Amino acid sequence: SLGHLLERSGLISLVAGGIDWSAFSPTARLFSLVLVCALLSAVMSNTATATFFIPLAMGIDPSPSTAVIMAIGASFGMPFTISTPANAMIYGEGGLRLIDLLWPGLVLMLFGCVLISLTGPQVLALVGL
Repeated sequence: SLGHLLERSGLISLVAGGIDWSAFSPTARLFSLVLVCALLSAVMSNTATATFFIPLAMGIDPSPSTAVIMAIGASFGMPFTISTPANAMIYGEGGLRLIDLLWPGLVLMLFGCVLISLTGPQVLALVGL
């Protein structure tokens, strides 16, 4: 309902129209969307990020594979203790510092965003999306 509300309010059209997305290559456009989605999910719920970001991304890139790629991108937000319940549980057990999650999480997030941006549309095309 949050995504639908953002769409009906016109906020998605406003944000999607605020940048000339046609100036970007499809891969660069997809990478920037996936990276923003991952960064948002690093500081808030993955589900909430996907809920409001998928309609926004679909307004910018209406390809059927965009929704799936954004959902995967929301799963890459993992560099902080608050990013995922698993991170919070491991950190709560003690013995880890924030930096112990930050660097591996950032590397995995960036690598995942690059990988899904470069290969996601082709892989999803193989399965019919």
